[in-house]
Amino acid sequence: MAEMKKENESLNLANKNLESEICLLRQEREENKTREQNSSNEFELWEVEASTFCFDLQVSSVNEVLLKNKMQELTEVRRILKEKNGSKSTEIDQLKRKISLMENEISGLKSQLHAYAPVVASLRDDISLIEHNALLRSKVKAADNRS
Repeated sequence: MAEMKKENESLNLANKNLESEICLLRQEREENKTREQNSSNEFELWEVEASTFCFDLQVSSVNEVLLKNKMQELTEVRRILKEKNGSKSTEIDQLKRKISLMENEISGLKSQLHAYAPVVASLRDDISLIEHNALLRSKVKAADNRS
């Protein structure tokens, strides 16, 4: 009996030890479960962040293509404007030369016109004299017809 009691005490002690170990293992399991959930949540966060980065990368790629196309468009417009500017400059130079030639021609014509001014004045005087003489003759004729 004493042996049984001893064995019973020994079994009770072993049972308590096992219960305490079970309790520790349950706590450890709960901690592991919590860590696993946290890891899972953290993994989900990393997954969301990774997909956000992928989306941002795709958007950046699209923006890069659009920007390259716009740059090509603007480069072409710039080239065309440069060509037009060059042709306009040439046209302006030609018009300036033409204006200069016309101004020279006008100044020559003015010189010729000034040369005729004394002749025109003389003709005006001659015409006035002829008109005066014609008027006198018609008056003399009229006076002769009355007499």
